[in-house]
Amino acid sequence: HLKVPENTPLLSVKKLWSATEKPAIWCIDSIPTSLIHKSYSDELLHNDIFSFLKDVCGQVVSYLIANLFPRRLGDELGQLMGMDPNEPVIASKAVGYNADGFPVLCTIEVYAPGILTHSVLRAKI
Repeated sequence: HLKVPENTPLLSVKKLWSATEKPAIWCIDSIPTSLIHKSYSDELLHNDIFSFLKDVCGQVVSYLIANLFPRRLGDELGQLMGMDPNEPVIASKAVGYNADGFPVLCTIEVYAPGILTHSVLRAKI
């Protein structure tokens, strides 16, 4: 998805976002390490990945293309989110592109049911 050669080193960050103290979104953000141009502390990774990309990599995500799909939560995420591993959930895989159309971010998110809603805007362009 990032259009890099196989075995290219990636920085991957896993996060669990909560809403009203309940797990709401599990995500894993990945960027090629070749984009990292400054030293950084792990604390910078606690914030959103977009700030990290801007401040450490000099990259701004202009747009993302996401695909939503259903999946089973699974044992690892079920335990982490305190839910039945067989719970059906909505997940997404998105690729973020800079202004030149170069992919700089791949993010996978899993959404806990009953907390978030998803809407689609369709327009003729």
